Amino acid sequence: MDDRPNRKPERESFPAGTEVFREGEFAMCAYIVESGRVDVMKEAFGGSIRVCTLGPGELFGEMALIASCNRTATVVAAEDTSLLVVNPTLLTQKLDGADPVLRRLIKVLIARLREQTAAHADDVGAVRMG
Repeated sequence: MDDRPNRKPERESFPAGTEVFREGEFAMCAYIVESGRVDVMKEAFGGSIRVCTLGPGELFGEMALIASCNRTATVVAAEDTSLLVVNPTLLTQKLDGADPVLRRLIKVLIARLREQTAAHADDVGAVRMG
């Protein structure tokens, strides 16, 4: 993948039912939904729980890039979907240029969101098992 920031965004297409990435994988990029929809899935209680569905204009996959950790969810195309690829170099350049307080705030918010997403998946899984 070319990391030059001034090039046109790369696009990837995913037929309905295709995984974009899997929970636990190393994060190589983030995505913006150009068309279609994706389901964000978490593993909980031995199965997959849909956390949310994202549509055009929405960003996903950024948390693993910013926090330098593995993917915390699996994302699957809910229908035929076109995604714009956000490369890590561009994201890093944007964050490096931000105010240090804002950079810290973003990292704190991402950590809290990751915790809440995991707790939500556990809660939904417990209800389904109950």
